[in-house]
Amino acid sequence: MLAFSLIFDSHFHLNEENSCFVPSGYNGIISCSSREEWNAAEKFSLPKTFGIHPWEPDIKKLDFLELLLKEDKITGTGECGFDFYTAELKKTEAAQKECWNAQLSLALEYKKPLVIHSRKSYSRILEDSALLSKLPAVCFHGYSGSREQAQEILRKIPEAFFSFGTVLLRNPRKAFEAFRSIPYTHILLETDASGTSFLADVYEKAWDCISDKNDFDSIESFAGQILQNSAIFAGKNLL
Repeated sequence: MLAFSLIFDSHFHLNEENSCFVPSGYNGIISCSSREEWNAAEKFSLPKTFGIHPWEPDIKKLDFLELLLKEDKITGTGECGFDFYTAELKKTEAAQKECWNAQLSLALEYKKPLVIHSRKSYSRILEDSALLSKLPAVCFHGYSGSREQAQEILRKIPEAFFSFGTVLLRNPRKAFEAFRSIPYTHILLETDASGTSFLADVYEKAWDCISDKNDFDSIESFAGQILQNSAIFAGKNLL
Protein backbone atom coordinates (compact mmCIF):
# COMPACT_ATOMS: atom_id res chain seq x y z
CA MET A 1 0.00 0.00 0.00
CA LEU A 2 1.34 3.42 -0.95
CA ALA A 3 2.17 5.78 1.91
CA PHE A 4 0.31 9.10 2.16
CA SER A 5 3.66 10.87 1.71
CA LEU A 6 3.80 9.59 -1.89
CA ILE A 7 0.28 10.43 -3.03
CA PHE A 8 -1.80 13.55 -3.59
CA ASP A 9 -5.57 14.01 -3.46
CA SER A 10 -6.36 16.62 -6.10
CA HIS A 11 -9.89 17.24 -4.79
CA PHE A 12 -11.44 16.59 -1.40
CA HIS A 13 -13.96 18.28 0.89
CA LEU A 14 -14.09 19.08 4.60
CA ASN A 15 -16.75 20.16 7.01
CA GLU A 16 -16.94 20.79 10.74
CA GLU A 17 -17.96 17.19 11.45
CA ASN A 18 -15.38 15.23 9.48
CA SER A 19 -12.29 17.48 9.32
CA CYS A 20 -10.78 15.76 12.35
CA PHE A 21 -10.47 12.57 10.33
CA VAL A 22 -7.83 13.91 7.94
CA PRO A 23 -4.79 11.71 8.69
CA SER A 24 -1.44 13.17 9.58
CA GLY A 25 0.61 13.68 6.44
CA TYR A 26 -2.40 13.70 4.13
CA ASN A 27 -1.64 15.85 1.08
CA GLY A 28 -4.13 17.36 -1.35
CA ILE A 29 -6.24 20.32 -2.45
CA ILE A 30 -9.22 21.12 -0.24
CA SER A 31 -12.30 22.12 -2.24
CA CYS A 32 -14.69 24.53 -0.55
CA SER A 33 -18.12 25.68 -1.71
CA SER A 34 -19.46 27.30 1.46
CA ARG A 35 -18.27 29.44 4.37
CA GLU A 36 -18.62 26.39 6.61
CA GLU A 37 -16.27 24.34 4.44
CA TRP A 38 -13.84 27.24 4.25
CA ASN A 39 -13.84 27.66 8.05
CA ALA A 40 -13.07 23.94 8.45
CA ALA A 41 -10.32 24.09 5.84
CA GLU A 42 -8.53 27.15 7.23
CA LYS A 43 -6.91 25.13 10.02
CA PHE A 44 -4.95 23.13 7.42
CA SER A 45 -1.92 24.46 5.56
CA LEU A 46 -2.94 22.67 2.36
CA PRO A 47 -3.81 24.41 -0.92
CA LYS A 48 -7.49 25.26 -1.29
CA THR A 49 -10.05 26.20 -3.91
CA PHE A 50 -13.39 27.94 -3.50
CA GLY A 51 -16.31 28.02 -5.88
CA ILE A 52 -20.07 28.19 -6.28
CA HIS A 53 -21.18 24.60 -6.80
CA PRO A 54 -23.87 24.03 -9.46
CA TRP A 55 -25.92 22.10 -6.88
CA GLU A 56 -26.31 25.36 -4.94
CA PRO A 57 -25.97 28.14 -7.53
CA ASP A 58 -26.13 31.10 -5.16
CA ILE A 59 -24.58 34.16 -6.81
CA LYS A 60 -24.38 35.88 -3.41
CA LYS A 61 -21.30 33.74 -2.68
CA LEU A 62 -19.41 35.57 -5.42
CA ASP A 63 -18.28 38.41 -3.11
CA PHE A 64 -16.56 35.95 -0.77
CA LEU A 65 -14.90 34.20 -3.71
CA GLU A 66 -13.55 37.49 -5.04
CA LEU A 67 -12.26 38.40 -1.57
CA LEU A 68 -10.30 35.13 -1.41
CA LEU A 69 -8.90 35.81 -4.88
CA LYS A 70 -7.89 39.37 -3.96
CA GLU A 71 -6.12 38.11 -0.84
CA ASP A 72 -4.50 35.27 -2.84
CA LYS A 73 -5.78 32.67 -0.39
CA ILE A 74 -6.86 30.09 -2.95
CA THR A 75 -5.01 28.02 -5.52
CA GLY A 76 -7.91 28.01 -7.94
CA THR A 77 -11.56 28.81 -8.54
CA GLY A 78 -14.19 26.11 -8.28
CA GLU A 79 -15.57 23.66 -8.23
CA CYS A 80 -18.05 25.25 -10.59
CA GLY A 81 -19.83 24.28 -13.75
CA PHE A 82 -23.11 22.68 -14.83
CA ASP A 83 -25.05 19.68 -13.62
CA PHE A 84 -28.06 18.53 -15.66
CA TYR A 85 -28.15 15.02 -14.23
CA THR A 86 -31.70 15.29 -12.86
CA ALA A 87 -34.85 17.17 -13.83
CA GLU A 88 -34.60 19.22 -10.63
CA LEU A 89 -31.06 20.31 -11.40
CA LYS A 90 -32.03 21.15 -14.98
CA LYS A 91 -34.57 23.63 -13.60
CA THR A 92 -31.72 25.68 -12.13
CA GLU A 93 -29.91 26.04 -15.45
CA ALA A 94 -30.28 29.84 -15.55
CA ALA A 95 -28.80 30.22 -12.06
CA GLN A 96 -26.01 27.76 -12.88
CA LYS A 97 -25.19 29.77 -15.98
CA GLU A 98 -25.05 33.06 -14.05
CA CYS A 99 -22.69 31.57 -11.48
CA TRP A 100 -20.54 29.87 -14.13
CA ASN A 101 -20.12 33.04 -16.19
CA ALA A 102 -19.18 35.07 -13.11
CA GLN A 103 -16.64 32.53 -11.88
CA LEU A 104 -15.07 32.03 -15.28
CA SER A 105 -14.69 35.80 -15.54
CA LEU A 106 -12.94 35.97 -12.14
CA ALA A 107 -10.65 33.06 -12.99
CA LEU A 108 -9.60 34.89 -16.14
CA GLU A 109 -9.13 38.17 -14.30
CA TYR A 110 -6.98 36.63 -11.55
CA LYS A 111 -5.30 34.10 -13.85
CA LYS A 112 -6.25 31.15 -11.67
CA PRO A 113 -6.89 27.52 -12.61
CA LEU A 114 -10.53 26.46 -12.74
CA VAL A 115 -12.00 23.27 -11.24
CA ILE A 116 -14.96 22.08 -13.29
CA HIS A 117 -17.94 20.04 -12.14
CA SER A 118 -19.79 18.61 -15.13
CA ARG A 119 -22.53 16.00 -15.34
CA LYS A 120 -24.54 15.66 -18.53
CA SER A 121 -23.10 19.03 -19.56
CA TYR A 122 -19.77 18.59 -21.38
CA SER A 123 -21.13 20.18 -24.55
CA ARG A 124 -22.23 23.22 -22.52
CA ILE A 125 -18.79 23.53 -20.90
CA LEU A 126 -17.11 23.34 -24.30
CA GLU A 127 -19.15 26.28 -25.55
CA ASP A 128 -16.66 28.34 -23.53
CA SER A 129 -13.56 26.43 -24.63
CA ALA A 130 -12.01 29.53 -26.21
CA LEU A 131 -12.10 31.30 -22.84
CA LEU A 132 -11.11 28.20 -20.87
CA SER A 133 -8.04 27.75 -23.06
CA LYS A 134 -6.79 31.16 -21.86
CA LEU A 135 -6.57 29.98 -18.24
CA PRO A 136 -3.35 28.56 -16.73
CA ALA A 137 -5.15 25.21 -16.39
CA VAL A 138 -8.56 23.64 -15.95
CA CYS A 139 -9.43 20.42 -14.15
CA PHE A 140 -12.40 18.23 -14.95
CA HIS A 141 -12.98 16.99 -11.42
CA GLY A 142 -14.42 13.50 -10.97
CA TYR A 143 -14.11 12.84 -14.68
CA SER A 144 -16.63 10.26 -15.86
CA GLY A 145 -16.87 11.15 -19.53
CA SER A 146 -15.94 9.05 -22.52
CA ARG A 147 -12.64 8.62 -24.35
CA GLU A 148 -14.05 10.64 -27.25
CA GLN A 149 -15.10 13.50 -24.96
CA ALA A 150 -11.65 13.56 -23.35
CA GLN A 151 -9.98 13.83 -26.74
CA GLU A 152 -12.31 16.63 -27.80
CA ILE A 153 -11.60 18.50 -24.57
CA LEU A 154 -7.84 18.21 -25.10
CA ARG A 155 -8.14 19.47 -28.67
CA LYS A 156 -10.05 22.54 -27.53
CA ILE A 157 -8.40 23.08 -24.13
CA PRO A 158 -4.79 21.85 -24.34
CA GLU A 159 -4.09 22.68 -20.66
CA ALA A 160 -6.95 20.50 -19.39
CA PHE A 161 -6.43 17.98 -16.61
CA PHE A 162 -8.71 15.03 -15.86
CA SER A 163 -9.12 13.98 -12.25
CA PHE A 164 -10.26 10.40 -11.70
CA GLY A 165 -11.62 9.05 -8.44
CA THR A 166 -14.02 6.39 -7.25
CA VAL A 167 -15.27 5.83 -10.80
CA LEU A 168 -12.12 3.73 -11.30
CA LEU A 169 -12.92 1.59 -8.25
CA ARG A 170 -16.30 0.66 -9.71
CA ASN A 171 -14.52 -1.00 -12.68
CA PRO A 172 -16.49 0.64 -15.50
CA ARG A 173 -15.06 -0.04 -18.94
CA LYS A 174 -15.85 3.51 -20.08
CA ALA A 175 -13.70 5.04 -17.32
CA PHE A 176 -10.80 2.70 -18.05
CA GLU A 177 -10.93 3.51 -21.77
CA ALA A 178 -10.99 7.25 -21.06
CA PHE A 179 -8.12 6.98 -18.59
CA ARG A 180 -5.95 5.04 -21.05
CA SER A 181 -6.60 7.55 -23.84
CA ILE A 182 -5.34 10.55 -21.86
CA PRO A 183 -1.61 11.41 -21.69
CA TYR A 184 -0.19 10.68 -18.22
CA THR A 185 0.85 14.33 -17.97
CA HIS A 186 -2.84 15.34 -17.91
CA ILE A 187 -4.11 12.96 -15.22
CA LEU A 188 -4.90 13.75 -11.57
CA LEU A 189 -6.35 11.46 -8.89
CA GLU A 190 -8.85 12.30 -6.15
CA THR A 191 -11.29 11.04 -3.54
CA ASP A 192 -13.86 13.90 -3.39
CA ALA A 193 -14.14 13.16 0.34
CA SER A 194 -12.11 13.85 3.47
CA GLY A 195 -9.78 11.71 5.51
CA THR A 196 -10.22 8.89 3.04
CA SER A 197 -8.10 5.81 3.46
CA PHE A 198 -9.09 4.69 -0.04
CA LEU A 199 -6.91 7.30 -1.80
CA ALA A 200 -4.22 4.62 -2.06
CA ASP A 201 -6.85 2.30 -3.57
CA VAL A 202 -7.51 4.87 -6.30
CA TYR A 203 -3.78 5.00 -7.06
CA GLU A 204 -3.57 1.20 -7.14
CA LYS A 205 -6.50 0.96 -9.55
CA ALA A 206 -5.07 3.72 -11.76
CA TRP A 207 -1.79 1.80 -11.83
CA ASP A 208 -3.68 -1.31 -12.89
CA CYS A 209 -5.26 0.71 -15.73
CA ILE A 210 -1.90 1.56 -17.27
CA SER A 211 -1.52 -0.62 -20.33
CA ASP A 212 2.23 -0.08 -20.81
CA LYS A 213 4.13 -0.38 -17.52
CA ASN A 214 7.36 0.44 -19.39
CA ASP A 215 6.48 4.12 -19.00
CA PHE A 216 7.22 3.93 -15.25
CA ASP A 217 9.70 1.99 -13.12
CA SER A 218 7.11 1.36 -10.40
CA ILE A 219 3.85 2.56 -8.93
CA GLU A 220 5.95 4.97 -6.86
CA SER A 221 7.32 6.63 -10.01
CA PHE A 222 3.75 6.80 -11.36
CA ALA A 223 2.71 8.54 -8.13
CA GLY A 224 5.57 10.98 -8.69
CA GLN A 225 4.14 11.82 -12.12
CA ILE A 226 0.73 12.52 -10.59
CA LEU A 227 2.31 14.76 -7.96
CA GLN A 228 4.17 16.64 -10.69
CA ASN A 229 0.89 17.09 -12.58
CA SER A 230 -0.79 18.33 -9.41
CA ALA A 231 1.97 20.88 -8.86
CA ILE A 232 1.60 22.16 -12.42
CA PHE A 233 -2.16 22.49 -11.98
CA ALA A 234 -1.84 24.17 -8.59
CA GLY A 235 1.01 26.39 -9.74
CA LYS A 236 3.15 25.67 -6.68
CA ASN A 237 5.57 23.26 -5.10
CA LEU A 238 3.50 20.57 -3.37
CA LEU A 239 6.38 18.55 -1.90
